Amino acid sequence: MFPAPANPNATCGSIRIKKHNFRKCNFIGPESVSLSNMENQVKKVLFLPKWYPDKYDLQFGVFLQKHAKAVSLYADVAVLYVTPDPELTTHFRIEETLENGFPEIRVYYRKSNIAFTPLRKIINLRRYLKGNSRGMECIRQRLGKPDVVHVNILSRPGAIALRIKKKTGTPYFITEQWTGYASGKFEAKNSLEKYYSRKIGKNAAGILTVSNSLKNQMERNGFENTFHIIPNIIETINLQQLPKPDGRKVRMLNISDLDDPKKNVSGIIRVFARVAVQRNDIELHIIGGGPDEKKLRELAKSTGLMDRQIFMYGRRFNDFVYKTVPTMNFLITNSNFETFSVATAEALICGKPVIVSRSGGPEEFVTEEVGIVIDKEADDQLEKAMRYMVDHHTDYAPEKLSQYAWDRFSYEKVGQHFMDIYKTAFN
Repeated sequence: MFPAPANPNATCGSIRIKKHNFRKCNFIGPESVSLSNMENQVKKVLFLPKWYPDKYDLQFGVFLQKHAKAVSLYADVAVLYVTPDPELTTHFRIEETLENGFPEIRVYYRKSNIAFTPLRKIINLRRYLKGNSRGMECIRQRLGKPDVVHVNILSRPGAIALRIKKKTGTPYFITEQWTGYASGKFEAKNSLEKYYSRKIGKNAAGILTVSNSLKNQMERNGFENTFHIIPNIIETINLQQLPKPDGRKVRMLNISDLDDPKKNVSGIIRVFARVAVQRNDIELHIIGGGPDEKKLRELAKSTGLMDRQIFMYGRRFNDFVYKTVPTMNFLITNSNFETFSVATAEALICGKPVIVSRSGGPEEFVTEEVGIVIDKEADDQLEKAMRYMVDHHTDYAPEKLSQYAWDRFSYEKVGQHFMDIYKTAFN
């Protein structure tokens, strides 16, 4: 869900890794996954993600990993993830795991650091393509020929999928979650990159986005295809086993990458300081790190409330987040750009009401029954919503909030949705 600190010495914890050379790609484990829906014409799905958990960051792209797990309930799945490794001394290294019940193949390639930028890009692109070619040898042994290729985030994995389609006729779908279509980063790309991304999109069997807002942004950026809206996945929660707020103070929570132009955490701190002038029974807790963490800590200190009513934890792993959310009373997402907002959905499934801004994602699933929606960069609206939620958070029934989220974001619901979309490629 939330990026963990990059640690070059990090291990994969309980994940068991077996390393192979490129000529031996044998997996430990069963040769196939038992399918509950054998009549399905889509029985084998290959995921090609641009973002995925790796040895440096076990949370990077974890929401894409959850999509693969959802599909694995209904089909055989394999994942091929190719990424640079700045510490690699050999040209390539393959790591294979079966920890999630399906093969995840990570191919690391040595990243070139040549000063001449055009040459460096060419070298790294060639290594990326070679890494995919070597990884495909393992895919063929483990999965065979896929019925569908699922690209997660453009554009390099999309180029691989397009090449597979031209060679074998295998259709591919694209899931996109990048905020760059809204923030202007896509538009800032050079003309060739934009042309090729649109070409990859047009040749897909369909494009999947996590919100209507992201779909509209991609269309405005020139993407043409049939679009499908499909949400991220939220883990199952047993409300009865969760810790409860201690009741002494009303605790509000923000979970963000501290990139203030995108997440506007500074607005939350400013507004909280206004409300705290009259209320000493409230606390603001912020989980996350990023390029503006130092600036935001200084802003919090300037209010005189740091470590008394404002608490900042920096980047934390999921287990800390999961333990913290139930102890809070409500969540605030005050972003300027979101494609979905996993944090908002997870707060709901934990039975917590939310305040969200119209940032492109959460306003599509947050209704007045589960929270409050405000305009982005609207401090006055945020203050009104914050004051209301401090006094009325107990009006929201936790069981109803949790059920509302579960009905939309479970592995079973999302996995079946994927399978229904895959079938459209063969109609």
